[in-house]
Amino acid sequence: MPVSFSRVSEIAGWVDAERGLTINPGLISGGIGVNVVAAEAEARIEARAWTVAEQERFDVRLRGLRAANQRVRLELSGGDCLRGRADSAA
Repeated sequence: MPVSFSRVSEIAGWVDAERGLTINPGLISGGIGVNVVAAEAEARIEARAWTVAEQERFDVRLRGLRAANQRVRLELSGGDCLRGRADSAA
């Protein structure tokens, strides 16, 4: 999922312990060096929830994100593993 770090921080902030939603942006990569704007970046984010409804709420919210900059393409892939669904939205 090519994404800016600010989006990763935003998504990580969606954790909701009361609803059993945990979010782990476990892998962030991209670029070719320090102080160089990356042509591509990727974040792999794992989310877990106690209920299917909460997982679906997270999924809808995530897929509703749009790039904040016209020069950036936000691409999402993956799916809801609780239902065995593996769909993608670009």
